[in-house]
Amino acid sequence: MRNTGYQQICATSGRGELAGLYQDFGNIFERDFLTWWQCHQGLFAEKTALIEQDGADPSSSTLLYHIDPKRPLSQIQEEIKALHMHAHAIVPVALPKQTSSAKYPIYTNVSAHTLHKVLTIWDLRCAHPDTSAYDLGVLAGFRANILAPPKYGETRTHAAIKTDAHNKQARTRIANQTNRYLRTAEQYIENVGRGEFPKALRR
Repeated sequence: MRNTGYQQICATSGRGELAGLYQDFGNIFERDFLTWWQCHQGLFAEKTALIEQDGADPSSSTLLYHIDPKRPLSQIQEEIKALHMHAHAIVPVALPKQTSSAKYPIYTNVSAHTLHKVLTIWDLRCAHPDTSAYDLGVLAGFRANILAPPKYGETRTHAAIKTDAHNKQARTRIANQTNRYLRTAEQYIENVGRGEFPKALRR
């Protein structure tokens, strides 16, 4: 957790501006991620409208459906229609897409690889605040297509000028990519304090 506001709320045992978030997520620094996830994964889970019946006859085709009056009527009708058609073996069960019912919906799908790379760049910036964006990218594993300089150190020949221009562009591309990742990471971390994961609207 890189959000400083949440670090502070954990240090004060839930007292502060993010108390509501702390009530749900708790002190995430007290345990490893997998242990925390086992207890808190329900925060991101979609809620089903079907109600499980304890002790119900397995052969019974009766279903109990919870109607949430806050949801659009059209969504409720579509779900009931899909369940009815499945019961009559008309189509496989697949409820229509709807607004997330999770307490903390996933804001957007981001691959674990991209998320790791973005936060790695952020951690490197924190560890090396004076390092250039290009050098941070290299530290993070970005590879620039840098050409070797002329064999005899020429600087004014056509080949030397062309090589220098190419290498400047290669370094600029890495620097720009690094800066995009830093802007994205900053938004991810800031929006964590609002309970929005992972959210970045600008690049």
